[in-house]
Amino acid sequence: MTNSISPHVCFVDLEASSAASDSWPTEIGWAFPNGLSGSCLIKPQKEWIGCDPFDTQADWVGWSIEAEKLTCISKDMLMNEGLEPCKAADVFLKAVKDAKLYTDAPEFDLRWLQILLDAAQINNVIEFHHFEDIYANAVQQENHPNLSEAIYLAEQNCPKTHRAEQDAKHLAFIYNKIMPE
Repeated sequence: MTNSISPHVCFVDLEASSAASDSWPTEIGWAFPNGLSGSCLIKPQKEWIGCDPFDTQADWVGWSIEAEKLTCISKDMLMNEGLEPCKAADVFLKAVKDAKLYTDAPEFDLRWLQILLDAAQINNVIEFHHFEDIYANAVQQENHPNLSEAIYLAEQNCPKTHRAEQDAKHLAFIYNKIMPE
């Protein structure tokens, strides 16, 4: 079986303050098929939230308590553990280098990544490929793998948690099950 997906792939996920149009990135994570992975919490900028970020009791623009509950990422966590956007972007870009980037939600993740890159004043053009392209490639292979089984195994062994690194690892797990070397 031939793998027509680039040998140097990386899976990316971003978490955000909400799903609203005024949301902004709270965490970025990545995972490679070889098991290397990482993530960064992202310190919000005053321009994103409409007030002093250190005032975690304030009503931040774009913040959703539902998203906080889902991701377990609090305002305090972002302020205490988050990296400034320029540092988070630098760490991410150095980690993924020239890898072909895949995500399961490119329209959302690309918007949130662009907000991060804009805040870091980085003009890189990043392209996200849809994870569904990997499925499409896999089913074209002779004796293609069982996609349902791969997804089931991923849910059992590497479930999505709505944390960026773990969700990227989930995609890498599926990739490893359906795209033999």
